[in-house]
Formats: sequence, C-alpha cells, structure tokens
Amino acid sequence: MDKTIFDYTEAFQRGEESGFEFFYRSLFDALVYYGYRFLNDKEAAEDITEDSFIKIWQRRESFFHPQVIKSWLYTTVRNACLNKLQQDQRQKVHQDMILAEMQSAYQESHLHTMIASETISEARKTISVLPEECYKVFYLMYVKGMKAREIAGYLG
Repeated sequence: MDKTIFDYTEAFQRGEESGFEFFYRSLFDALVYYGYRFLNDKEAAEDITEDSFIKIWQRRESFFHPQVIKSWLYTTVRNACLNKLQQDQRQKVHQDMILAEMQSAYQESHLHTMIASETISEARKTISVLPEECYKVFYLMYVKGMKAREIAGYLG
C-alpha cells in the first residue's frame, strides 16, 4: 500500500525520519530557489532552507496538515531572507561608514603630511640664509632639541 501525503504528515509529526525525508525531498529545491530569488546567493539560500527545516522539525508536533508545513516553510524562508537582506544592508552601511572615516583620516593625514613637508622645506630655505652662528643655534634648538643653556654651553 502506497503512503499518502497525509501519512507522511503524520509520520513527520510523530518524529519519524520518513516523514521528514518526504517533505525535505519534496520542498527543498523549490525553497532554495525561492530564497535565491530574494538573495541572489545560492549558498545563503541553501543555508536558510536547511535552517528552516531544522526549525520546523523542532516544532513538528504542531503541524497537522501538509499545506501548513509547506506554508510555514515558505514563510520561514522568506522571513529569514528578508532578515539577511536587512542585516547585509546594515553591515554595508557600517562598512561604508568605516571606509569613509578611513578615507577622511587618510586625506587629513595626507594633507597634514603635505603641509608639514612644505613647512619644513620653507623653513630650511629661510634657515639657510641665516648667518652661520644663528643657523647653528636654530639647528641645535629645533633639530637636536637642545635647551638654550645647553646650546650656550656647547657653543661657549
């Protein structure tokens, strides 16, 4: 005697593997395709579909009709896909913010480096025309980091 879909539903509800296998084989590919249409990511759609089967298996005692099982799985896959899309969007916004901050910091740092380079270049030009003794004092103070007393002692 062949089993009917209602026999498989009862087996599913009782926790029999044959009931689970029937619905898994009957619905898995369609559910993956359904999830793929939301996500455009087959692996993610497969993962979500597998998770949905795990969830329904954990609640199997509540499902008395095959159409309820099918409807629950489609709804669960849809909701999980929408949640994933929202999570991905939040993650993208966060990544975009971090990237913008990094670019801003780089530009700011780059600008500071350019300004410092130009300032040092101009200072060197200006220092190079100082009288030799003034140049020595300036060099010892700002390049070597010596204090005025140390420079006085060093230069006598």
